Amino acid sequence: MPYADASFDAAFSLFGLMFFPDRKQGFAEIYRTLKPGGSIAITSWAPVDQSPAMQTLFGALRAIKPDLPQPQRAIATLENPERFMQKMEEAGFRNIEIRQVTKAFPTGSTAEFWDNMVKGSAPIQMMKKSIMSARGEPVEPHSNTTGEALWREKEKLALAWLEETLPTLKRPLTSGAWLVVGVK
Repeated sequence: MPYADASFDAAFSLFGLMFFPDRKQGFAEIYRTLKPGGSIAITSWAPVDQSPAMQTLFGALRAIKPDLPQPQRAIATLENPERFMQKMEEAGFRNIEIRQVTKAFPTGSTAEFWDNMVKGSAPIQMMKKSIMSARGEPVEPHSNTTGEALWREKEKLALAWLEETLPTLKRPLTSGAWLVVGVK
């Protein structure tokens, strides 16, 4: 990062560091730029199998793109609390605390739930951007279907899947995350 050593009193990463290709370097840079005694707060998603909201989200995505694999636990990532603690310690942080935070997603109608997921979900945004990249151009040769029209068709598949699935859920649509705090 383009900051001098010991520049900040506090640092945070909200669902960011977990996606860094080199998390070790990310932790090191945060540590380097914190002043002695500075605080850090980092969040990462908990395992997807502990998150009915994420399972539902990925189910809707698979309705759009059936060849998407089921999300799997990734024990070598920050979704594993022991690994998360280990990475914090290796970076030099102390007084580390980790807690799980679980929040319920407001579902409202199926359309409202989908709209909220589209607005706030990186996987859906990436899929939408990929489909919409053909905006005014036909998606396939010899076709009149534009990216925008194709996205509307795909959304109908997701909404139909959600209409079928949401009423059958036996538990609230919650999502879990880890909140880790520490001190330099």
